[in-house]
Amino acid sequence: MKKVLLVWTCLLGTFLATFGQPSSENVAFSPKNGISNFIQKAKNGEAVTVAYLGGSITKAEGWRVKNLAWMSSHFKNDSIVGINAGVGGTGSELGVFRLEQDVLRHQPDLIFVEFAVNDGNPKDDLPIRKAMEGIVRKIWKALPESDICFVYTLKEAFLGDLQHRLFPTAAAAHEMVAEYYGIPSLHLGFSVVEKLTKQELIFTQKMGLDSLGYTENGKLVFSKDGVHPTLAGHEIYHQALKEAILDMENLSGNRPSSLKIPMLADNYEDARVVEITQVVQSGMSLLTAESHPDYFLGDQTYYDRFDTLILGSLPFNNLTFQMHGSMVGIWEVKGPKRGDMLVTIDGGTPLTYREHKIKGFDKYSSRWREGYRLLPPLEEKTYTVSIQVHPSIPEKKKILQTHPDPKHVEKFMEHPEYFQGTDLVIGRILIRGKLVSAP
Repeated sequence: MKKVLLVWTCLLGTFLATFGQPSSENVAFSPKNGISNFIQKAKNGEAVTVAYLGGSITKAEGWRVKNLAWMSSHFKNDSIVGINAGVGGTGSELGVFRLEQDVLRHQPDLIFVEFAVNDGNPKDDLPIRKAMEGIVRKIWKALPESDICFVYTLKEAFLGDLQHRLFPTAAAAHEMVAEYYGIPSLHLGFSVVEKLTKQELIFTQKMGLDSLGYTENGKLVFSKDGVHPTLAGHEIYHQALKEAILDMENLSGNRPSSLKIPMLADNYEDARVVEITQVVQSGMSLLTAESHPDYFLGDQTYYDRFDTLILGSLPFNNLTFQMHGSMVGIWEVKGPKRGDMLVTIDGGTPLTYREHKIKGFDKYSSRWREGYRLLPPLEEKTYTVSIQVHPSIPEKKKILQTHPDPKHVEKFMEHPEYFQGTDLVIGRILIRGKLVSAP
């Protein structure tokens, strides 16, 4: 497992050279070039927008909401608007694709980026670095005066690393990008670890808590599941971020006005979303709140989330398009009625034939949720891509039984009708490159 000590003040070359080596400079917050553009506007009473890009920890009504309310009060500015760009269960690789839709169209003055938990501890951190650099470059190409701040969160599996002043793989990869571009960064988890070391909190406890996350004896519990903070846990995150912003108020800021050359030439700044209406559909149908009001068990979130949803219910219903680029992916909705999908690239050419079966039903599929799948990188050229409903039928009860929480299979037993079908539900196509045509 790759780890890196928290070496914030060194140059990137030294940072890379000391990757995984001991250092005395292990602080949790590095202001680097700060967020002076945002702070000046906020102090002047100008209308400013703050976007929070991340996973479920950001999406929750927790540190994000607390931070926005505090900044409005602190800067005495009622014109600070927040954008919730959190999507549960997703990391920076989807974040770079959805950036335009979820963040840039709002023209934010400050963007917090939080993907350290969902990016996890992969064996290869290169895709993470490419995605995070793509996020930075897309932001500053579109909004060169906007400020960015990376925030790193934690889960129980990361405690050992943080207690030894080490970054897990994802946060280390993020920090390499932050160091290169002078982006301020803060590991919110160190405040949690400090309180845990002082026995001021319990990290994980599921039962016996009040609405804020305290036990009957008044002990603070950080999380019920080892990942997502309680309201009291979110308050720890909020206080750490507040102190960091106060520190950055005193920085004059010296961020370069021009975007420097890429750290990674093959970063994901060419990532884009293709709306499903731009590709040819054979046998597919539109999935709307009017046509299928109860499809998502009454949850209208997904109809609001995607401009258009496509439903395939029969084997080999398909979408087809041509792209020129180096990667393709699917942004989908997974849940009880789902089946598997078959993605074929250049299926008519035996020498370049690629076929990928993507599972659409997993142990979490007792409920609907967004998901995505990026296929392995391709040589940059033109491809024909076909996405189909796979004819196989998942053993849904058996799959749900693999989840340690019995509530998932119990839902299947109580309402088996919810799980009928092998549908394909797609919201958008993901491409690194460009759409050539819809043949």
